[in-house]
Amino acid sequence: PPMNWRVAALDRFHLISNSDAHSPAKLGREANLFDMELSFQGLAGAVQKGKGLAGTIEFFPEEGKYHFDGHRKCRLCISPQETAKYGGRCPVCGKKITIGVLNRIEQLADADREEGFILPEGRPFESLVPLPEVIGASMGISAAGKKAVETYERMIGNLGPEFAILREVPVEDIRKAAGPLVAEGIRRLREGKVERTPGFDGEYGKIGLLTPESTARLDCSPRRTSAAWRGRCHSLPPRCCCLWYYREHFPCCRCNLYGNRTRRTAACQPFLWRE
Repeated sequence: PPMNWRVAALDRFHLISNSDAHSPAKLGREANLFDMELSFQGLAGAVQKGKGLAGTIEFFPEEGKYHFDGHRKCRLCISPQETAKYGGRCPVCGKKITIGVLNRIEQLADADREEGFILPEGRPFESLVPLPEVIGASMGISAAGKKAVETYERMIGNLGPEFAILREVPVEDIRKAAGPLVAEGIRRLREGKVERTPGFDGEYGKIGLLTPESTARLDCSPRRTSAAWRGRCHSLPPRCCCLWYYREHFPCCRCNLYGNRTRRTAACQPFLWRE
């Protein structure tokens, strides 16, 4: 809605939001909130006159494949202002920059409606991320992977529908069902504390919920190592428990400690387990 609110010619319309129907798993990624009589007349009144239209549920526009301007081959992702500065040409290769949706909005927007403008009579909206993506972003795993799917099914079975989990279920209940990482991710999503990396030139944008520091702090159960390995490869810091630490501090380690498929060396035989 904020992007549409910048165009005064659209003020007379009531904005509704509907998700694509070609991806069943993502049905409801965009949705409408109604407070009305469940009838055709009630629906028509909500859509046409706004009577009973309580708001909309949106996905973050930055996730779109063409939100920012850019040039994918050169890994260039820039704002409309930067595109204007470069004269519409890629500063790396000199070819024409692919223009994104936000740039088009800048062209159509009224001069007195800067980015961030809120239409006083506009309906409220919520920005959400599908639950599998929240699980993946919170746990640092693929949203389509086996572990994410198992966590998703367990949460649906124990806590109820996806929208209820994302919007209403107490964070403590989520923590019990899915662990501290997912619970913290959903809490941040509800509060709008989301890191957004905009999509550009056909590449999807990304949504981040937890920083590596937050992940290390939340998933803090101690780990131990075997006596045969301890001290021979890289000494463990006190109470270190997360594999992120090794990715960040020991990128040269050739063992299979964090999913690296390279061959283990004789001096590095990790055996880690939780207490």
